[in-house]
Amino acid sequence: MAGIVDGDKIQAWSEQDEGSVWAPPLNTEEGSERSPFLFDEVINSKIALSMISPTKLRVGILVNSTSEMLDKQSTESARLHDAAGPGLAEECSSLGNCRTGEVKITKGYSLPARFVAHTVGPRFNTKYKTAAESALFNCYRGVLYAMSEQQVTTLGLTPINSTRRGYPPEGAAHIASRAVRRFLEKHGKDVDRIVFCVDDDDMKVYHEVLPMYFPRTLTEEAWARMHLPGDIGNEDGEPVIEERKIRIGDLPGIGSSGNSADEAGPESDAEEDEGEDRNFAFASMEGDHDQGRAQQLATKTSESDEAAVVRQYQRWLKRARSEDLSAIAALNLVRTDGVDVHGRRIISLIGRNFPAKTVDVEKALCYFINIMDSIVSKEYVIVYYHTESTSANRPDSSLFKQLYEIVDARYKENLRTVYVVHPTFWSKAYMWMFATFSLGDTNRKIENVTMLRDLFSRDLFDPDQLDIPDYVVEYDKRVNKTNYSRQPNIGGSNEEL
Repeated sequence: MAGIVDGDKIQAWSEQDEGSVWAPPLNTEEGSERSPFLFDEVINSKIALSMISPTKLRVGILVNSTSEMLDKQSTESARLHDAAGPGLAEECSSLGNCRTGEVKITKGYSLPARFVAHTVGPRFNTKYKTAAESALFNCYRGVLYAMSEQQVTTLGLTPINSTRRGYPPEGAAHIASRAVRRFLEKHGKDVDRIVFCVDDDDMKVYHEVLPMYFPRTLTEEAWARMHLPGDIGNEDGEPVIEERKIRIGDLPGIGSSGNSADEAGPESDAEEDEGEDRNFAFASMEGDHDQGRAQQLATKTSESDEAAVVRQYQRWLKRARSEDLSAIAALNLVRTDGVDVHGRRIISLIGRNFPAKTVDVEKALCYFINIMDSIVSKEYVIVYYHTESTSANRPDSSLFKQLYEIVDARYKENLRTVYVVHPTFWSKAYMWMFATFSLGDTNRKIENVTMLRDLFSRDLFDPDQLDIPDYVVEYDKRVNKTNYSRQPNIGGSNEEL
């Protein structure tokens, strides 16, 4: 096809003139302060900045910033669909909706790109800035790791933010640049070229932002250190979100002092740890040495038990990735929504869809593990819709016990809260017993939500990040007599709650 350009043939960033920048002389002596993003010719050779049309770029994967419906609402998506031909639209229509921060892969069809990574960038609202930043980072992380999954070495990375959704271009460029830099630091040996494919307006932004993360000389590195923003993300480039303290009165999870576990703050944890250290130090100096040896043996046994749990979990995960779970997926039991105001992933569980009497329990467990494994490494929350669930949807207690014994420590440690929507007497009693006797302190993480408005009145969720099932909305209107008449992620405003 005429005009097609190979992504790995575009001039690398390392070969582009850095222009004239003023910076103080860079001190490279050991111990001197340098930029957290060092000058690295090898990494710089892996990226390029170009204004080439995405429809003319031959790469392994091309990014398409799209809508939740995977259609061609935006001008950029329309051009890509037109160039790809009808096959792309047909495959997109078979994938269902794509949630904010999610990535779905299709073939490239008539495009020179082998695959297309479709992803939905967040709407930007200053009030929910941290949630938008985390969602946008998830988009970039998803398309970057899609390279490994599809075993390709080149990527056409178009800006995922859009003026249509109100995301500031410069802030988005920082997130994109950081995500790519950190990814290349860890996985660069498997990458030939990542092309930042931008238009004229974005070119100006990226010319200013890229040098901060990809300095091309030591002088530019010194300049970059002076101009980097305060938040440069964590080791993966993900925005760092300071935990906000939430006080919710008269709800489960509140201690006898009236404060939630989260409100205890880091000071209480530090004091407790400090006390434990003092006790261990004292025991090593005085006391019963036989008791000390017994404690050491118990510790080794505990470590052995933990290793066994990890091995068992890995066996289940391997099985989950190899089994045909399409029948379970069709039940729509588990969904990954967006993120809460703290940037924590939201997992939605649809209780009414669980056929407790007929479901293949082991396949259901495999399906849950397959979805959750990539999520539980960071903090997450669960929204469980108990709405209109009956005894036919009530899982046997052995299912929870088996799940608890299978999953590794990340599931328990990183779970922040379980919100039970439209609880019943049975669900409250069951959750209390299960949490108390199986999961220990998880009982403090359960919050019952009797009305949908309670999910939003505390500013815990951005309406765009939570896709509430239609029947749950109708139930709330009928039983709680609310004026809620639409799903929050459709209207953009939440005034009717």
